[in-house]
Amino acid sequence: MARSLIYVSSNEAPYGLEKAREAVSKIPGIFDVDANHLNNLLTIDYDQDRVTLAQIRRTIKEASRDETRFEG
Repeated sequence: MARSLIYVSSNEAPYGLEKAREAVSKIPGIFDVDANHLNNLLTIDYDQDRVTLAQIRRTIKEASRDETRFEG
């Protein structure tokens, strides 16, 4: 299991972060997704043998439909 913390800067905050959380939670291989709306941070626990960080980031970008910026 891997854990990634991803800062998401979205023009639709806080709704963009919640959309991203919902979309990521539907990816096979995702165990848990926590959204911290105070600091726009997603904490994601996932099976790195089933899903890559690139797939997770692509899903977040598609879900938020704006100029999402990643840090971390």
